[in-house]
Amino acid sequence: MSNSSNKHRSQRLLPLLALPLLIGCVDADALISQRRAAAAGMRLEEVDLGKFHISLPPHGPDGQSGVVNFHAFVQVTNRNLKEVQTTVEEHRPRLRHQMLMAVRNFSAEDLTAPELASLRKKLVDAVNEPFDEPLAQTAGFYSVKFFPL
Repeated sequence: MSNSSNKHRSQRLLPLLALPLLIGCVDADALISQRRAAAAGMRLEEVDLGKFHISLPPHGPDGQSGVVNFHAFVQVTNRNLKEVQTTVEEHRPRLRHQMLMAVRNFSAEDLTAPELASLRKKLVDAVNEPFDEPLAQTAGFYSVKFFPL
């Protein structure tokens, strides 16, 4: 083999020999920072919806009425927190009215159910109404009391 042919061959092999050195090159600190930022954006935060004191009209065949007191919140991802807080503040009267009307239509069974699924769903639906996509994930309560009359 001639020197020219060996030189040509070594020039073709050089990129192949350097390839294993480049495969493991990653900026680990940047990758960790990126993952932490993504995780922080997905962390759930609470948005306080306020305290409610609602008198219930008589329901059902026995005409049972009552009073329900609760302090509610919804959970949203950290990246949506400011947007939901601002919207809740701007639409607070509408939100309170929707909650009042929804709760007044609940039965005593709805308000004494262990998970309060109906009430949680109404809270989430009311908060999500102004948005194109649902931002409120779940609803919860700091306190709930139902007093049958």
